[in-house]
Amino acid sequence: MDDEHIISTPRTNGEYTGELLALVIPKEWQDFSMHKDKENRIDSSTFENVLAGIPQNHDTELSTGFQLDTIVEITHTNQDKLIVSMDLDLHIQDAIHLHMNREAAEAASRTFSRLEISAAKKIASVISPRKPGIGKAGKKDKMSASRNLIPTTRVFTRDEYAETTLNTEDCSAKELCETLALKHNSETFRTNSIALALSVPIDAARLKIEPTTAKLIDLEFTITSNPPTILSIQTFESFSSKLFTGVPVIIQTTLIHATKAQVSWFVDNELVSPNSHNFTPQAHQIGKTLSVLITPTREGYHGKCFKEAYQFENVIEDLPFMPIISPLRDDFTLTKRNTKERKSSLRMMTYNILADLYVSRELEDAMMLPHVEYDHVRKTRRMPMIVAEILAHDADIICLQEVDGAIFDTYFEPVMQSMGYDAFYSNKASCQREGCAMFWSRNAFERDEALTFSLRDLFDSDGSFAKVNTDCWDSMNGIKHLLNSHSELRRVTMEKIGQILQVVTLNVRNPQDGQPEKIVIGNTHLFYHPMADHIRAMQTYVVCKKVDEIRRCDTNQHPYPLMLCGDFNSDPLSGASQLLFTRSVQPDHHDCWKHLNEYQWDMDNNEYMVEHEYIGNEAGATDLKYEDEQFKNAQEHLNALDKPVASAPSIVLPDTFPQLLSGCETMPEFTNFAVDFVDTLDYILASELSKGETYGFSLTKSACMPTLDDVKKFVAMPNEFMPSDHVSLVADFAWRTK
Repeated sequence: MDDEHIISTPRTNGEYTGELLALVIPKEWQDFSMHKDKENRIDSSTFENVLAGIPQNHDTELSTGFQLDTIVEITHTNQDKLIVSMDLDLHIQDAIHLHMNREAAEAASRTFSRLEISAAKKIASVISPRKPGIGKAGKKDKMSASRNLIPTTRVFTRDEYAETTLNTEDCSAKELCETLALKHNSETFRTNSIALALSVPIDAARLKIEPTTAKLIDLEFTITSNPPTILSIQTFESFSSKLFTGVPVIIQTTLIHATKAQVSWFVDNELVSPNSHNFTPQAHQIGKTLSVLITPTREGYHGKCFKEAYQFENVIEDLPFMPIISPLRDDFTLTKRNTKERKSSLRMMTYNILADLYVSRELEDAMMLPHVEYDHVRKTRRMPMIVAEILAHDADIICLQEVDGAIFDTYFEPVMQSMGYDAFYSNKASCQREGCAMFWSRNAFERDEALTFSLRDLFDSDGSFAKVNTDCWDSMNGIKHLLNSHSELRRVTMEKIGQILQVVTLNVRNPQDGQPEKIVIGNTHLFYHPMADHIRAMQTYVVCKKVDEIRRCDTNQHPYPLMLCGDFNSDPLSGASQLLFTRSVQPDHHDCWKHLNEYQWDMDNNEYMVEHEYIGNEAGATDLKYEDEQFKNAQEHLNALDKPVASAPSIVLPDTFPQLLSGCETMPEFTNFAVDFVDTLDYILASELSKGETYGFSLTKSACMPTLDDVKKFVAMPNEFMPSDHVSLVADFAWRTK
């Protein structure tokens, strides 16, 4: 507001004092306080006293480039999309609280006039509550004496010399709040530097004030305008997650009128970390409670600060026994690589972590997970165990499949960012919030480009990179001919299924001799149905084609080396695997093409799979059936189906595509051990140094895999000690060049 809107007036001494909080916020946040976690919120005063002697700028936060505080900016927001949220607190006989939301564009005088009317009504309801049986007539007599009393509203500032009343007629409620907020930035600001005076008609007899007639009573409220405010706090499963030693816990905030949040951590009410958004429990803290105090801050702000404190539901526990981490993989998880080893090698990890949405669905059906207790596979326990397994392997690049989108946002990404990784998530091309995620060490790599492709789109693409010659991928002609002649296969492959491919190009930081400037990483999860081996073989071909296009897109360079990881849902003898390892799959490959003319989309649901004995075991069953055994039982039904007739094509990788090297020294017995299925489905594949390839990789070491007996003692996966139904693959590769 301009100076002409400020009028000097004498000070008014309030008979009763209170507080008014005025906050300009977007309309979509108008109910923000209602959505905060009230069950785990605790009194912050104890922690505030502990922090009193610690400087505000004591910052232990690591710089990650990832925003753990989301700042809501309203500087350029239209007033029509904003409100002024007001909370008034006063104590007259009883505590009185009044909340109002008013349009930000409304005249400030009208806003405070409505506040005055509402305050009078609220106070009257507390002081003179209506008795049973007394209606409007009874109320009329009590209020008649105050009918002619005219209330007044005055907003003013004060310093040690005088009071200055602000003109509320010629500005909006938002503009007035912004003017008042500037006062908080003064170093001479005091609690009562900004105030609101209300005069409201009250039945004085009720307050035992002489004379005992209706009168105008002065109320004075200190005003806090647009203070740094916490709109929301996010932590995995809202303070209900398990707290395991060695597994980071992250706090994220959404703030307004603030620049950042100071997050202080307390173990059994003892300060252990004054300012960090992440905290990792330690062994000596087992059995103790964990709490956080969150303080929103703004540079130069000297007003009242609204802090919030929360206590986690669970005490700190030791990480459960996880035999795959230790002792099976002690050579990977206990021995940390030195700087030289990190520079000369590349550690890759791929892991299907089993999406929680599938676990929750299967727990509703006792046939699907009959061997495991619900508490052992709750996401609040299972996901921290998965994070522990990922971090224990200290990989440079991590490819995950079956990642819940919401869990990625609230848990995996912030945790991994805090541990030195950048992240990329790609959702399936479907309504399900589940997909693939990739993480890479910031110390080793910098993202150049991250792309997501729907596999169904790749069947209808001739390449989006104009500089790339795709003529050598001539098997695409046979695939397209098959799809054109097989309407059901075309419908399933190009319309129904939602699998995606992630392709990330990474710049190698400070490349050494023999290392390329960039590498290309592919991560995918192919179609799962046991009768769809032919679809996975075709998906594998278009995946290789797309990755090859991207690694060749810079015509001024040699093709970049590649890593291809994922859950291919294909055993080592399948068409997809044969294509990757032997470079071709022919029409006479029985396992690949045997259901080409039989598989239909309506076989894609669990009801069909259970009915025809592909999956499922009764709860409590001890003689568990597996897919290979049950597969034969469905043949009679298949023979009765109407079958389209189509011929299988020959699918061959071109000579320009590099030879691929497995990340496992020997083929594992299995990578997936579910109740009804045991097989090898997951792979890490690296391009070898060969003709036409300037750079490549050689395998130096692969992580040990569990045996069948290692898992059978727990019946199947997931279980109390193995958090997914898949086993992670981890491998060390050496860089190679000509």
